[in-house]
Amino acid sequence: MCECVTLARLLRKLLLSVGDNPPIQTAIDAGAVQLLMPCLRGPTVACQFDACWALSILASGTSAQRQVVMSAGFVPALVPLLDSPSEKVRDRAAWAVGQFCRCSPRRRRRDQDFVDEGDPLLPPLIRCAASAESPNIVRHAMRALSRVLRLNPRADVDTVVVPALPLVAVRLHHGDTEVVTDACWALFYLSDAPAYSDKRLQAVLNIEGLVSRVVELTAVHDATWHAPALKVIGNLVLGSDAQTQVVLDAGALRLFPSLLTLPSRFTVKEVLRTLSNIATGPTSHIQSIFDANLLSRIVELSLPGQPMTIRENALWTAKQMARKGTRLQQLALIDAGVLSALCSGLSVIAPEGQSELEYLMQLLSETLEKRSESNGEVPSDGVAHPPPDISTFLDPAAASAVQSAQRSGAVKLSGLAMEMLLRLVVC
Repeated sequence: MCECVTLARLLRKLLLSVGDNPPIQTAIDAGAVQLLMPCLRGPTVACQFDACWALSILASGTSAQRQVVMSAGFVPALVPLLDSPSEKVRDRAAWAVGQFCRCSPRRRRRDQDFVDEGDPLLPPLIRCAASAESPNIVRHAMRALSRVLRLNPRADVDTVVVPALPLVAVRLHHGDTEVVTDACWALFYLSDAPAYSDKRLQAVLNIEGLVSRVVELTAVHDATWHAPALKVIGNLVLGSDAQTQVVLDAGALRLFPSLLTLPSRFTVKEVLRTLSNIATGPTSHIQSIFDANLLSRIVELSLPGQPMTIRENALWTAKQMARKGTRLQQLALIDAGVLSALCSGLSVIAPEGQSELEYLMQLLSETLEKRSESNGEVPSDGVAHPPPDISTFLDPAAASAVQSAQRSGAVKLSGLAMEMLLRLVVC
């Protein structure tokens, strides 16, 4: 075993001595991987430490070089090292796991083998991150945990999500910026899933003070943890009405007015998406958006001059509010200028048969006529009159936009705008 320690240490020092361009391929061709793998199971801390470090360097090269190390069984060999009684070995093993996951999205999609190996890594990684005390191992373990969770979106709720959440909640209060950021990313992956699960979200909400802490972190918009914290809030409002109410009670909406004024397109889009999901709930949730003084900014973001993706998200939010809101809330949307924003979204295209605007105007006129009849407004002369002019029910800017679109003779109105107008432009 003395020879094993010496070999692992020599290879590690050799690879580190060259700087940014270690002789990885030369070492692989010389059989270094086969020589180092038994050292990972060596009885001494020094042997395991040096072998783990050297193999991590060999795996940091090209995809082909990385595959050589993986094929030798490096990932399964890391599992017992994450539970090593030596913090030094646990630190190096956690660092190695983090290095394995530090690849591009395209490369991650190709690394199905690593995803398959990810589940055995998660329980010992959680234990490693929970027992860590020194700053380095805390940092390395949390980074590794967040990256493995990214590769395992379907991690089991009972064996992974529930055990990981108390650890993540504690690390969200850590003094190291990197640790807090990785904890936020870990929480995002824990609360996210291709197949939405109330059980997964409820596990997050069951941790006392966790949602409030995420809201606090989201308020610091220039911090590295801002993006994942905001995305966590977006995940949490995808749940049931009761689960969304927990997020509202934590004060998330009070942050949104200032966030919607930031130059970051990512932040604005995430806030709008979150608001649109909140607006799918009961009218009390929609009213909370009004109470947070967000409506005027939503309308502003739906007007020309904004990036198209921002406008689409703003209009979608307004649509959800109109679709689920009370009549008074719908009227408030009209007063805020939503119709002008929708009409300004008309775009001119090559004519194909009947204009969509003509069809829209017909539907709106019929809607208004039926509305008048249902209110008992029967013409005194008993004579049928033409449907009322829709433009008279719009504010001047919206009426002008509609008339201009009519004159163009060839317009296409998105289904989103059509649905909004049909719902809102009624007397």
